[in-house]
Amino acid sequence: MSIDRTPLDPEHPQAAPSAAGNSRAFIYFLIFTTMLCGALVMVLEVLGSRVLGPFFGVSLFVWTSLITVTLLALAAGYGVGGALSDKRSAPAYLYGIILLAGFFVFLIPVTKGMILKTCVPLGLRAGALASSLLLFGPALFLLGCVSPYIVRIAAQEMRTLGKTVGIFYAISTIGSFLGTVLTGFVLLAYVGINRIFESAAVLLIATALVYFVCFRKQRKALFVVILFLPLLYLRPAALDTKVSVYGERIRVLFSKDTFYGSLRVVEFLPPWKTVTRVLLNDGAPQSAIDASTGQSPLSYNYFLEFLPYALNPEGKNCLVIGLGAGNIPMWYDAQGIMVDAVDINPAIVDIAKNYFGFHISGETIISDARYFLRSGTKQYDYIILDVFNGDSTPGHILNHEALRELKTRMTPRGVLAMNILGDLSGN
Repeated sequence: MSIDRTPLDPEHPQAAPSAAGNSRAFIYFLIFTTMLCGALVMVLEVLGSRVLGPFFGVSLFVWTSLITVTLLALAAGYGVGGALSDKRSAPAYLYGIILLAGFFVFLIPVTKGMILKTCVPLGLRAGALASSLLLFGPALFLLGCVSPYIVRIAAQEMRTLGKTVGIFYAISTIGSFLGTVLTGFVLLAYVGINRIFESAAVLLIATALVYFVCFRKQRKALFVVILFLPLLYLRPAALDTKVSVYGERIRVLFSKDTFYGSLRVVEFLPPWKTVTRVLLNDGAPQSAIDASTGQSPLSYNYFLEFLPYALNPEGKNCLVIGLGAGNIPMWYDAQGIMVDAVDINPAIVDIAKNYFGFHISGETIISDARYFLRSGTKQYDYIILDVFNGDSTPGHILNHEALRELKTRMTPRGVLAMNILGDLSGN
């Protein structure tokens, strides 16, 4: 491959190509850039639900807001990036955009608390949309500018427009696939949300710096690293004890991002009369106990315990689907009833044991509820369905097929008790 010394942009001599010119190394670097930016677009979109979930729930409104902002930001980026690449086609502008995108990604975990609290009063729909726009819009817009810029540069380098466009959009799509799979299947549970954002920012900034240092020979760009990297370690550490807007003192005992939600165990401290320990999933309370007595302050627990037992006092075994803190299965176990508990999230089982004293004489099974119901034949005198994904019950647990499967696992006098959040009036 010969090197063409013709400037990429004749109207702007300062935008002449770097010493890399048409070099194969630079083409490979463009391919890497394309795949990285494609991946990070999907990383931001997938993580968005976890950022907005504690404030707006993991609902249709949140996903609609994220998809809307992603499409609008990318569309605007494609348009602006395409127009800008015609006027300033030197690769330095492309990697300047990527550098700026890295800084905006880094700002997401820094500013998310302030932005979300500001947008909550707007309501579920408008608040979720505004939060998505403010948090993710700038970075997604800049990442949208990358694709037309890369096509413009690569087409001049490779001299085959149609083939170049096809290749680089295919590479970007592969990157999006990898970003989605890695984030959803691996990174969320093992890295954590804030660390993923920080790593994404570092990757974007490092990519831009590699171009400026290795292809443009601008060693001064390394000063950006010296100025930026300390910010990752100078951020104040999260406090174990916080004060809510209502003046309550809250101590965080445990926090972990999992495949099935962001889990926290917190304690509400005096001036409350007692210390109340609460399990939160994506910010929504799932279970609670009085730390001094181990009893639940939530009335629904007692309905799920006393009502089924009163309807069938001769019952011998019980299935609890959705473990939470384990209050309900432990109550049935204390009545001499053999209890099996099913939960899809292994972290919930560890939390129940370590922070809520969970223990039963029956089995604790890690499984999806529908899979468990289909894959066994054991029947129960009581089935307690207490499954929530954040602030709502997953629809596949309540449809006709699920109810038929529940019936096959019940004895003739079996009682089914369900904890459902809803409104009979249809609101």
